[in-house]
Amino acid sequence: VVMLGLQPGPLLFENEPEMIWTLVNSMFIGNIFLVILNIALIGLLLKILRTPPKVLYPIILVLAFIGTYTLGYSVIDFYILIIFGVIGLVMKLLDFP
Repeated sequence: VVMLGLQPGPLLFENEPEMIWTLVNSMFIGNIFLVILNIALIGLLLKILRTPPKVLYPIILVLAFIGTYTLGYSVIDFYILIIFGVIGLVMKLLDFP
């Protein structure tokens, strides 16, 4: 598999060190920005956590269905979402980690 003209594998660090270190550095800088953003928005995030579950759960479900549909515009994706949701619920009810 060739991605962006790069051959993945153990020699990638030897053949394309600039690309790899650019990727690593961009992730590091992105994490720093995310820390700053999260610290700045901590008040808003706490308000979201105080939302009652009977309000928050339907919002999460609607967003999950919208996101699932926009990935492939297929109803089959809904069925997959529901199947894995039921599997997760059964595992939670059975205290399966």
